[in-house]
Amino acid sequence: MFTLTAGPVCGARAGAELTIYHAAAGHAALLDWLASGTPLAIDLAAVEEADWAGMQLLLAARRAGAARGLEVRLDRISPAVAELAGLLRLERELGLAGEGA
Repeated sequence: MFTLTAGPVCGARAGAELTIYHAAAGHAALLDWLASGTPLAIDLAAVEEADWAGMQLLLAARRAGAARGLEVRLDRISPAVAELAGLLRLERELGLAGEGA
């Protein structure tokens, strides 16, 4: 689900599906990276399909980061993610409000 790269800000690139079928593995991977104490930028450009479980994963990552004092930023939001975030009214919680989502 995520390809992770290390650096001053950890990079995570989401795959084509941000769905319930991959949420548990994605959650574990993101929490492992946050445990390292590194801010996280999640690239969502490739996401073609997203569901509520995928949105919960993004919310959980942002909340876990905030609890550790780490930024979790969502970058290059795909149309699928933007549309679902809008339908669920999660733009503010996901940090998308200023990006036209």
